[in-house]
Amino acid sequence: LDLVAGLRYSWIEERADNVAVGRFGERDGIVRDDYSDSDWSGTAAINFKASRDVLLYASIARGYQAGGLERGQYNA
Repeated sequence: LDLVAGLRYSWIEERADNVAVGRFGERDGIVRDDYSDSDWSGTAAINFKASRDVLLYASIARGYQAGGLERGQYNA
């Protein structure tokens, strides 16, 4: 019988400087965005070797996908 466990902490920090565009396409300034996010994710599993040729197992995992910033032009 084997027990397997894993734990992970993820974080992201982003900064974007985007160009704001006016109604007629003129540059209207810079828009600065900051973004940060973090979370824990993990996994757990159990393995049981029933015989020489048979392995029974079960696992569960929780993942994490950070968001982010949209980069490009903004309409002012």
